Amino acid sequence: MPVSTPSSTPSRPRRIASAVTVNVRWLTAFIDRPEDAFDEATRFWMQVTNSGLSEFRGEAGEFVTLIPQDGDPYLRVQRVGDRPGGCHLDIHVDDPGESAARAVDLGAVEQNRLEGVVGLRSPAGLSFCLVQHHGEVSRPAPVSDASAGRTLVDQLCLDIPPQPYEEECRFWHSFTGWERISARRR
Repeated sequence: MPVSTPSSTPSRPRRIASAVTVNVRWLTAFIDRPEDAFDEATRFWMQVTNSGLSEFRGEAGEFVTLIPQDGDPYLRVQRVGDRPGGCHLDIHVDDPGESAARAVDLGAVEQNRLEGVVGLRSPAGLSFCLVQHHGEVSRPAPVSDASAGRTLVDQLCLDIPPQPYEEECRFWHSFTGWERISARRR
């Protein structure tokens, strides 16, 4: 399995070389919104990121990608019907099936499997998908907005309950090889 070297991009987690980690090639944040909030959320994220929209995809047109002015897409919106909204990561890998087996070995639970996509839940119950990598490599530049200044959506906060926190951190470290960095309170 290929192993990444630490990136020169400061916003990317440093990777620790290991033969048992998954080679994460790209991350996409999914904004999961219920039907009644989907259009408003999509317009909001289009404005914040100065992005256009792809064609809608899925059996019911439930998926859409925000297309940045430059760089590769990294943000998508999903219509989740009447379920509660939230967010999840799509982790782009070379082989979603092989990577899913590794995630399950580390404590994840497989939820569903489609062609090129495996949906899972982490040990703490956080949803994520493993998807086929399609060559994404270029992070978009920040966009300028007269009212907000320069903006770039480049982080997704995973809210982990206290009880499974250590187990969840071990899972993500073991799965990705990313170095765990503890935040300091100010």
